Amino acid sequence: MDDRTIAHSVRIRRITFRSKMSKSVRYQNLGMGKPTSMDLKRRIKALEKADAVRKRIEKALRGSEEKYRTLTENIPVGIFRSTPGPRGKFLEVNRALVKMLGYRSKKELFASDVAHVYQNPKDRLGFSRRISAKGLHQEEVTFRKKNGTPIIVSMTAIAVRNEKGTALFFDGIVEDITKRKRAEEELLLQKTYLEILFNSAPEAIVLHDNDDRVVNVNTEFTRMFGYSREEAIGRPINTLVAPAQLRNEASRISRV
Repeated sequence: MDDRTIAHSVRIRRITFRSKMSKSVRYQNLGMGKPTSMDLKRRIKALEKADAVRKRIEKALRGSEEKYRTLTENIPVGIFRSTPGPRGKFLEVNRALVKMLGYRSKKELFASDVAHVYQNPKDRLGFSRRISAKGLHQEEVTFRKKNGTPIIVSMTAIAVRNEKGTALFFDGIVEDITKRKRAEEELLLQKTYLEILFNSAPEAIVLHDNDDRVVNVNTEFTRMFGYSREEAIGRPINTLVAPAQLRNEASRISRV
């Protein structure tokens, strides 16, 4: 295409645009108008302002992300996000959960279904159904570590839904309560053992508080004094064991 053809083409385009818009608008849209120095300054200033706003937003976002990351990564309980369903997949976890379950990395844990960390994988289906129905749910469940060791956890999770109410994923917190549960079981065993000793003792035994009111009595006490445990508990001990003529003396001794 020679210079005359180019010039002719430009004239045709100018005529076409002149019939549809004003000259000033035509030049602006064709990029033919030359901006003034004032226009350039205004544009530069607007770009600088927009860039400054963008940088502030990016800095705020980085700060928020860092605070969230620090919180989730340093907190001593497990945090997770998973998909719903009977199997489920982990979408995000923190280091505490990875360590709790005995995995080397997040990537390794992501390769497993959520149901795989349950001692009984079928329990995952029940949990998924309950949280999908309730929205917020807490329960104690037995997980298993990578090496198969069972651990008891307290899990609290919430279903995050879309505008139609469909559960998109579950966000939750997991706390390893294995030691606490075993300590509770040990205390229960000790309590049971002491109660057996208490009730099988050949002597009458009564426990009372600082006001001398009966807290508990053993089986031999009920046989010896004729009161049932329900009748004895809550009453002043001296009214049960001291003869009427000696109650004042018994009260005096109790106050010593």
